[in-house]
Amino acid sequence: MRPLVTEINKSHIANKYVFLDTNVLNLMFRDKDAFNCILDVFSESYLTIESLVRFEFLRDVFLPKQRELKELFIDNEVIFFPSAEHQQLFNDAKENALALSFIYAHKDVKSASFIDLMIAAKAVIHFPNAIIVTQNRKDFPAFLFDTVGVINYEEEKTRQISNYVIVSFNKENYKSAINSLEKVLG
Repeated sequence: MRPLVTEINKSHIANKYVFLDTNVLNLMFRDKDAFNCILDVFSESYLTIESLVRFEFLRDVFLPKQRELKELFIDNEVIFFPSAEHQQLFNDAKENALALSFIYAHKDVKSASFIDLMIAAKAVIHFPNAIIVTQNRKDFPAFLFDTVGVINYEEEKTRQISNYVIVSFNKENYKSAINSLEKVLG
C-alpha cells in the first residue's frame, strides 16, 4: 500500500541529517513503496544511520542470507549516510543522552531505550541540522521534540495504519526542562 505523507514544509527537512529509528529501517527494508516514499520525502536530506541503530537493525538476524541482505541494505552509502563516529563525539552523545534521561525521568517518560536516547543525543549535537524519524513518538516526547511531519502507512494485509513521525529538537524547551530539573535538584 502506498504510504501517505502529510503536508511537510521542505525547509524543515532540507539539507539535514535525518536520523532513522530502527522501526523506520525495518519498514524500508520490507516494503518497496515505503522505501521509495521515504527516499522521495528526504531527497534533499541525508538519511543517517547511528551506529547503535545499525546494531539494533542487525542484532536478531541469524540466517546468513537474511543477514547478508540486511547488511547490504543498511551499509549502502549511496542511500544512507553513516553517522560520524569518534571518541569525543561518542562521549558528547553519552553526556547528552544522560541529561536527556534525567529530563525524561523527571517528566515520567520511561519508554525510551538507550539507543533512542543516543539518537536524541545526536539530534541535540547536530541541532539545528538534524531531525528524527520514528514510529515511537513517545520515545521522543513533545516537551523536547516538535512534530515536523507525519508519514502514514497502511499495511496491505491487515489495513492497519501506522504513523511515522518526523520530529525536530526544540532547544528552548530543552533549556526550560534543564532549568526545571535544576530547581528540583537544588
